[in-house]
Amino acid sequence: MIDTLDLCGLKCPLPILKIRRAMQSLQSGETLSVSATDAGILRDLPDYCAHSGDRIVQQHEDKEVYFFIIEKA
Repeated sequence: MIDTLDLCGLKCPLPILKIRRAMQSLQSGETLSVSATDAGILRDLPDYCAHSGDRIVQQHEDKEVYFFIIEKA
């Protein structure tokens, strides 16, 4: 099962703070699906994953909405 987090309309730093909180509730190997409109997430999410050990397994953009699937370390 994939948990989903809609962060559209939120500005930095809220998307990463909400992602961090959501990832803390997951077990290793579980995934979180994220959608966001703040372009800062393109920089902030890889930085977050580098520190947390979590992994972006899928990423794409559609009409200025950024979509990610993140796997818990």
